[in-house]
Order: sequence, then C-alpha cells, then structure tokens
Amino acid sequence: MQFRKAVEGKVAHQKKAATIAFFILLVCWTPALIAGFPGYFTYDSGLGWLEQWGQYSTGNLNAHHPVLHTLFVGSLISVGQVLFDSFNAGVLLAVFVQALLVSFLLSFSLYQLLNLGMGKKGLVASTVYLALNPIIQLFAFCTTKDVLFSAFVVVYVVLLFRLVHEKDKSNTARVILLSVLLFLICVLRSNAIVAFLLALPIQLLLLKGFGKSLAVSAVAALLACGLFLGPISSAIGVKSSPIGLWNALCIPEQQLARTAFSPSVDSADKDEIFSMFPGLEYKDNLSDIARNTMMNSGTSKGEMMKEWIRLGVK
Repeated sequence: MQFRKAVEGKVAHQKKAATIAFFILLVCWTPALIAGFPGYFTYDSGLGWLEQWGQYSTGNLNAHHPVLHTLFVGSLISVGQVLFDSFNAGVLLAVFVQALLVSFLLSFSLYQLLNLGMGKKGLVASTVYLALNPIIQLFAFCTTKDVLFSAFVVVYVVLLFRLVHEKDKSNTARVILLSVLLFLICVLRSNAIVAFLLALPIQLLLLKGFGKSLAVSAVAALLACGLFLGPISSAIGVKSSPIGLWNALCIPEQQLARTAFSPSVDSADKDEIFSMFPGLEYKDNLSDIARNTMMNSGTSKGEMMKEWIRLGVK
C-alpha cells in the first residue's frame, strides 16, 4: 500500500513538473510571437493559401503539400476570419493553436523522460533549452509543416526509447500511440515514408526482441497512410501533384547535385551526372532547384536512384 502511494505520488509530481514546463515554454516563446505578430505565415504555407496554389480558399486541393497540414492551417485561418473578420486574426489563431500543440508534445516528451529516470537537473536543462532556443521560439509560431512534423518525431523517438528501456513488449497502448505518431509523421512530409522505410530495417536490427511491436505499429501506420493518401484523399477531391514522387526523393536528388559540384569527386562521375541532368544546379539550402532540373531532364526516377546507389556504394 505504501509502495503504491509512493508510486502515485511520484507520477503526480512528474505530471506537475511537465505541466509547469508546458507553461514555461509558452511564456518564453511569446516574445517571438510579438516580434512577428500575428505569426510567421511563410513559404510552403503561404503557397498553399495564396496565389500559386490557393488550395484551401478555392477548394482545389492537391497533394503537392501535405493535405492534412493544408486542412489544419486553412481551417483555423478560416475560423479566425469568420470570428474576427480578419485574415491576420486567422493566422494568429493558427499559430497559437500550433504553439499549444508543440508545447504539449515537448512537455509530454519531458514527462516520458522523467518516467525513464531523468533527474531535476536534466529537466531544468531541457526546459531551458526548449524555452530559450531562438529557433524553437520562432518556429513554434511558423505555419510550415516542418514544425508539427518535428514535434511528432521527438515524441516518437522518446516513446520508442521508453518501450525498449522498460522491455515491455505487451504494452498495447504504447504500440497504438507509436502507430498514430508514425501516421502523422508520414502524412506531414512527403519524404517521411521513404525515410522510415529505409530506417525500419536498421530499427529492427538494433532493437532486437521488439520486432513484433515495431512491425505491428509500422504496418498499422502505413495502412492508415495508404487509406488517407489514397481513397480518403480522392473522396475529398484531392488531385495528384505534378511533382509527386520527385518531391519524396528530394534527399537523394540533393545529394546527387551536391556530388556533381564537389571538388573531391572524379570528373567521370560528374560528367555522368551532368549527362543525365543537363543544366543541373545546386543550392545547399534549397532542394527544389535540383529537383526541378532532374524532374524535367527526361531521366526517370528509377535511373536517378540507380545512379545515387552507384555513387553511394562507390
């Protein structure tokens, strides 16, 4: 009885600490919102709402940007417009709801780490870092899809670590939560599914004894992704993207482009790349340039991947 009370008291203390961290993050992030009031409605989200795509406002949804994120941002902005007759109010509502979600996800991760034995010093250091890091502060109020994607990845990794650390292979609730997180991760970035499939064999190899749990969560998440990106998206009128799989392969594309402009690479290999992709350009902070050149070169995705593998092995 005393042991049970002690455990319950410890859990209550951990929840209280995580709740305090939740509010500390929001308070410390607020100056970034004030500096960029009513929020940072930037690049991909802007394209999804304004001239080039105009997806949500016109109802012409397409899969170039993650549909779930387009619906999330667009619906919140619409609610803000209806309630306050202001587009800026809509943006403020969208970034505020997102900041609440991100703060909750990060404080939930801290709670999980406390369950794993993280001490007071670790909690304080982690909270200070998350609260005062200017990049995190800014992106908490930025409507790009990468924000929620990154927060879900953090929770997924922490829960995966806890599953292995506690050696609880029968924790059904945690496996379900991992499946939900993996689904959200995969539908918030077009290249997340590719990255996960490449990483899955490594996970299964390193996390021996948990293959069944990982396989179940992976299969469930991928089936849900297939349903959402397939029949469900079709049912709500989502059109396919002209870029499609080229977008999902942006990392191999960028790596090939970097290789073509690297001084340490053999000239024969460079010539091979340029013969496949005439006019190829490289910019280290923007993969769209290399992707567009490759997509319009006449070289197939399969040929591009074969060249990527050949150079990678070499």
